[in-house]
Amino acid sequence: TTTTTTTTTNSNEKKSNEDSSSTTIKYIAHHGNVCDNSRFNVPYIKTFNLVLNALDNVTARRRVNRLCLAAEVPLIEAGTTGYLG
Repeated sequence: TTTTTTTTTNSNEKKSNEDSSSTTIKYIAHHGNVCDNSRFNVPYIKTFNLVLNALDNVTARRRVNRLCLAAEVPLIEAGTTGYLG
């Protein structure tokens, strides 16, 4: 797995002299076959606050969608189905 930490800054655009607040977001890329139920299952998905998905395989995208629905974890889907996707 790859672990990366990034910081986002929220600022008030109306007053440029105001202090800005920052939030640290940690994201971890997980590699593997999402159709492998021994690893990617509802209890596993429940360990996340949010799932970001960018798969190009429709079967895998549907699986992640079902897992997130069952785990009640929000999913942001960014996958494609080819050039027409």
